[in-house]
Formats: sequence, structure tokens, C-alpha cells
Amino acid sequence: MSLASDEFNEKTRNYLAWAKDNAIDISSKITIHDYTLQDQGRGVIALEDISEGEVIATIPKSILLNVTQNSLITKYPHLQYKLLHLDHWDALIIILLYELQCEIESKWKAYLQVLPRQNFNQLIFWSDDELNSLQPSFILDRVGKDSAMKMFERISKVINELGIKELENVCFEKYNVVATLIMSYSFDVETTEEEEAKIEEKLLGGRTGEEKEEEEMDKDDEEKEEEEMDKDVEEMEQVAIISDGYIKSMVPFADVLNADTNYNNAIVSDSDDNLIITTIKPIRKGDQVYNTYSEHPNCEILRRYGYVELEGSKFDFGEIPLSTIKQFFVQKYSISEKDLNSLVVCISVISSQERMDEHSEDGTFDIVIESYDCFKSGEVIIELILFLQLLTTFLLLDETKVEPSIVRKVYQLIGSEKVTHEMVENLGEIISSRLEEYPDFASEAFETNISKLNRETMAKIALKSEYQSLALCKEDIKGNIEKTLGAPIKIISDEKFIRAIKKKRQPPEDTSAMKKQKKNS
Repeated sequence: MSLASDEFNEKTRNYLAWAKDNAIDISSKITIHDYTLQDQGRGVIALEDISEGEVIATIPKSILLNVTQNSLITKYPHLQYKLLHLDHWDALIIILLYELQCEIESKWKAYLQVLPRQNFNQLIFWSDDELNSLQPSFILDRVGKDSAMKMFERISKVINELGIKELENVCFEKYNVVATLIMSYSFDVETTEEEEAKIEEKLLGGRTGEEKEEEEMDKDDEEKEEEEMDKDVEEMEQVAIISDGYIKSMVPFADVLNADTNYNNAIVSDSDDNLIITTIKPIRKGDQVYNTYSEHPNCEILRRYGYVELEGSKFDFGEIPLSTIKQFFVQKYSISEKDLNSLVVCISVISSQERMDEHSEDGTFDIVIESYDCFKSGEVIIELILFLQLLTTFLLLDETKVEPSIVRKVYQLIGSEKVTHEMVENLGEIISSRLEEYPDFASEAFETNISKLNRETMAKIALKSEYQSLALCKEDIKGNIEKTLGAPIKIISDEKFIRAIKKKRQPPEDTSAMKKQKKNS
């Protein structure tokens, strides 16, 4: 056994002992296992057969690491008031930076020592050449290197304002590690009414002496007292923890579970005082216990968490960029780029004013977006169908002037579960155009016997996931539109639809002259 393996196992043993000492109740049917050879680090393995619905771990909220429970406010209690006013991310980054900087003294030392510090594969750590291997994926627009630097600069400023001397010289690299750990391992833990009341109490108790003195002087003044109450309410609404109803937290043991959308067999749920891990499927002895990181496609899993699922994510999708759609219509309908862009802008403005989506908060529906999702299930997003039907209709009308009545007519068409032949044809051709942008290997089947996952291999798997989602959307266009609309559809003639629009727009015949002529005859 190697020294590295010895150290790995020793940290695991220390962690399990620490978990027991801190009242984390772990079932005897599971334990932490070394999945390093499978590129999965630590995970949880079943030591016995486990039935569906069994509670396999209970984690008290008192051991979570977050803005209300951390070493920073233990040493500097006066900082809690200001920390509570930060957003979830900023607060937890500062707290975790401090815990790692003062790890030896931390209550969470054994937990912190099993968190990875290097060999991350999230896209933010990839070189430009490595990122280029993900072309033509739209994920490249969401890597976030620039926004990470801006966030680091903002947090550095906050650290200086708070006067945390232990964090004075934190570099961008260390910040990046902490932000990555939070992205990969944190949970949004719901707050109870009792917890919110305690937070409110801390906020009110955190005011300066001068503010308290002013309150005392004004306490007999009813009007000022009401103003103060309004101020309290306004302040609480500005605190993310209270307004959002959750605290972003590091959750020991729950974050040991690896995730897989296809093999997910356990969930982490919230109760008043604990987080509970429960099986949702029977698990055989020797199998890994898997959580899920929400409904992400492989490319997003790679961006956020630094790994891919070998057979593709259950929630994979490919994206059709707006630029691909524009290029297609320019070529097929011999319209200039300038005229098409003007048409698209007009469609965007007018369609956003039309009430289409009953579930949208403001009753508007923006159909011109940067990219359109095409899912592994074959469904495409409704925005794509509406946009293509509008573009097809206007170009067949040979008009670049967008009238609201025509937009409404197209909405009514889709709302009645109808589309036109040419729109269906265009959708298939646009998907084909997008597929041609991918490298040849993307059409090949997934391999399941990969011995070592490097970044090149992960990029290939991610592109296969997107390509195959797009290909599935092209297989049965009519059936996939029906999935999107949730009903059988009728494909109608474009000529018939165009005639109906033109007829609707014609002014009524002026028969007064004819009547006068008859009278005179």
C-alpha cells in the first residue's frame, strides 16, 4: 500500500470518528469507500443489501458549516452582523477561506482535511487549448473565468473592509479552490421559522451603540417607532438568508455521496433539526450510493463539478445557437443579414409584448434568445417552435415589416396544436446544420470501459452527449413537437396559412360606388 493511500485512509478514519463524535448517525449498512481508481475520490458503499426507503444517515444541522456556524464569528462575534448582510456565495467563500486558513484550530478540521485541494477538472481550470476541444459546445460561453476574477476582487475588498487579518494575503488561486469546493459540495438548506427568528434577533442585536441609543430616545415617539419597525422589516427583506428561505451550507457526510443522474438511488432531505439521507431504490451489497446534483446535462456537470457521466446524463441536451438559425434563413430565403437581423429584432420586441406563457411571472414571453435547448427526450423548447414558425411565416409572406396581428396569428396557430409543413422542414434542416458543426467522433456510441478519464476524453464524452441529444430531436420531428406541446399536432399547408393571413389583412371592399351605379342605371 502506498504512502498516499495510507494517508487517504487515515483521513477517512479520522473523518468517520469525527462524524460520530458530532452526532452524525451513519447506518451500519454503509461506509465511506475509496473510489480513486474510478476517478471518483471518496464515495459511499453499501456493506449490505439496503431496501428502498431506508434512512442511511442523519446529519444534525448543528454541525453544518455556514454563515451562522463557523470559526470566524466564534473569534470575531462582531462580524456576524455584516456577514449576514452578504449574499450566500460571498459569505460562505469568506467563511470557508477562514476555516482552511485556520484549519488546525477549526472545529471542522477532520472534515476540511477530506475536501480536495488540487486536481480539479472544472472548466475554470482548463487551459485555452483544452477548452477549445469542447468546440462547438455553447458551454464555452459559460466557463466564467472573467466573472470569477471579478468576484475575487469584490470579496477581497469585503475582506479588507471587515479587517480579517488572517485573510489579508489570500491569492486568486486559493479563492478559486474555495469557490470550486462550494460549487461542488455545498447545499442550500431550508431555514425554519425558528431559525429565521434567531437570525433576525442576531441582526437586531448587531446594531451599533449609537443606533440603540437613538432607538431608546425615540421609543416614546409613536411615529418614529413605526418608522423604526418599517426599517427593521426593510432590513430583513434585504438579508438573503431570510428573503430566500435557505442558508448555503457545507454539509459533512452528505457531500461524500457521489452523484449520477442515471444511477441515483438516494436523496438528501430536510427536516427541522437534521438532514436525512434516504434510499429511493433498493441498493445491493457492494454498490455505490449515489445522490444527484439536479437536472444537469453532461456539459454543465463538467463545468460545475469537473466530471462527466460515461453514458451521458439523463438530462442531456444540445443547443442550437441563434447564429446558426440566422445563417440558415439567410441562405435558404436569400435575405440579407441586415434585413434578417431587423426582422429578428422586430419579432423579439413584438413577441415579448404578447401574452403567451401563462406561467411567466410578468405574462411576457421572449422567444428570441441566444440558444435553444434540444433535449435527449426529443423535446425542444417552445421558444424554438414559435421563433421558427414566425420566421418561416414572415419570409413566405415576403415581408420584413412585423405586424402584431401576424405574430398573434402564429401564436394562435401553435396554441391550436398546428404547425406548417415548411416550419417542420426548417426545424429538421437547422438541426442538421448544427450537427454538422460537431467533430465526426461525436456521432459514435459511448464507451463504458474507459480506464482513465483525462480532460480530452471528458470533452469527447460531453460533445457526444450534446450531439446525440440533437440527433434524437431530428429523428421524429412531428412526434417531438407533439412532446413539446403536450398534444397531437396537425401539420397544415403553408400556402393555406399565408392565404388566411393575407385575407385577414385585406380591407373590406367599398361597395358604395357599385350601389350608386345601380341606382343611376
